[in-house]
Amino acid sequence: GEIFLWKVILWDMASRPHSSLSWSKFAIGPNDDSEWRGNWITHPLDMHTFHLSSSTNDEKILDECKLWHKRRSLPLFRALLSAETLTTVLDGDDDFVTSALLVISGLGSYRVSIDGVPLSSSGPIDPPFTDYSKRVMYRGFDVTSFITNQQPIRNKAIEQSHVIGVTVASGWWDHRPLNSGLIRFDLLPRGPVTIVAQLYITTSKGSVHTVIPTEGTAMKEFWQVSKGPIRESDLFTGEMVDLGVLS
Repeated sequence: GEIFLWKVILWDMASRPHSSLSWSKFAIGPNDDSEWRGNWITHPLDMHTFHLSSSTNDEKILDECKLWHKRRSLPLFRALLSAETLTTVLDGDDDFVTSALLVISGLGSYRVSIDGVPLSSSGPIDPPFTDYSKRVMYRGFDVTSFITNQQPIRNKAIEQSHVIGVTVASGWWDHRPLNSGLIRFDLLPRGPVTIVAQLYITTSKGSVHTVIPTEGTAMKEFWQVSKGPIRESDLFTGEMVDLGVLS
């Protein structure tokens, strides 16, 4: 994973260059499954409901409804990227940090923040709808300004820790069980909402370092999860939020 800067330069007939004033960016994330080093995580209570099912079709439908109601209160995820962890990952690389790319994927929709600042837009739902048994999309976020604090920085100068937060909803993945209608939801894969994330840090000579939130040296640096204020989320029946939790 890496962020690239680019601009177009044109030369006129007199060989005078003309270009835009600012640089544009594009990012390249993981190329294949082997480059995803992070672990998929979910709430343990939700995972427990995924393993339970009955044999007959009628019992399976009834079970799915009961189990979905048990996990319809959706989780919040939190991961600490400590200054110690970031320094350890960059150990031996004394070049300046030039870019930091946070990539995340999930089953169910998600909104991401770092240090309490929202990264996700209010636009389309992430990830987009696909056949999840074959393909799951991911999103990349440029978090360079957070890691460097908008200053030239080397590994030994990293003093600030950062917190990644992820709010999730059911999206197209763990919808309310329905057994009728134009869309055959019973034919689509489903289960507890889950996410995976990792951070790529690139230094000035092109070295790329991967930071995994689940590889911290202390328990507080692992992913933490709890049930959040969203009590139910469905693309067709709407969303219920517990305002008491938010207050």
